[in-house]
Amino acid sequence: MRILVADQESVDRSLLKAICRGHRINEAKHSTEALRLGDKVDLIFTDIGFPGLAGKEYITALKRRTMAKIIIVTAYTDYEDTRVDHIFYKPINRKQITEIINSYDKTKTSARTDEK
Repeated sequence: MRILVADQESVDRSLLKAICRGHRINEAKHSTEALRLGDKVDLIFTDIGFPGLAGKEYITALKRRTMAKIIIVTAYTDYEDTRVDHIFYKPINRKQITEIINSYDKTKTSARTDEK
């Protein structure tokens, strides 16, 4: 599976990349880079607190460019957005992230089986 990890904090990117190990991982340090890479992945873990384009405006732009599942991982505990697949609040929870990855992998496997 192709995963994009987008967060301006290198520590959070590193942790998410470690959890996603075994998949093809791209990373983005800012929203502009995430927008450029978003159409090349199946799953996106992203923060919303970027300089420049951020928050709901960033998610709107991202939704226009990708069919990937979008999972927000943020410290903004009051952020809500029904257009994304999940919202998790920092600190990053390894179990939550792993469960999302596993559930998405099962969905893709099931879809491939149904196509046969």
